[in-house]
Amino acid sequence: MSDACHTCGANLIRKIAAFDKKTELLVWSIVVNEEAVRELSAYLDLDPYDGCVVLPYDLASEEALGAAERLGGFQREENLDYELRTYDGDYG
Repeated sequence: MSDACHTCGANLIRKIAAFDKKTELLVWSIVVNEEAVRELSAYLDLDPYDGCVVLPYDLASEEALGAAERLGGFQREENLDYELRTYDGDYG
């Protein structure tokens, strides 16, 4: 499932990804839509040159992680770190 970026129109796949804190390996990821990305971006320290929100962003703050839980339909686990990730929908 991919959505067109609300800024540039690129075909992008957005995911909330969970990584093991010890090994840093990907444990799971879930696709989210552009509306979820817009909501999550309010809680992120976005790079000023990243208007399309394509860089990976840590979902570390209580506000960001709480919104991610609600939007992604998961419950946080203490052994995991969470990120918002973006992939090229034309190649991924």
